[in-house]
Amino acid sequence: MNGYIFYGGRIFRAVSIDGSGDVSTDTIFRYDQREDVLIGSYSGGDIEFGSIVGTVHADGRLSFLYHHITKSGDMRSGSCESRPEWVEGKLRLHESWQWHGGAGGSSIIEEL
Repeated sequence: MNGYIFYGGRIFRAVSIDGSGDVSTDTIFRYDQREDVLIGSYSGGDIEFGSIVGTVHADGRLSFLYHHITKSGDMRSGSCESRPEWVEGKLRLHESWQWHGGAGGSSIIEEL
């Protein structure tokens, strides 16, 4: 189990997006954690609803799968690796993501 970062109850907002993603600065992510399992949901901007399931590594990194439906009805999915950084007592996650069957990109989300 991850010994130094617990993600349960944390809320994040996207602050930087580089690539062909659907996430915007209006997208809010809500994380929960059960032992080393990460679960979460996200919505806002063009995303009607999305969910996340993955693993919290011992060093605080995240590996997860995501899928969502946009407000226009498109369904998309992919995978993501996130590296945590502490900034002024809050978490910032540096993400590298890849669409299933498509392009990838990077983003940064910060804890609210």
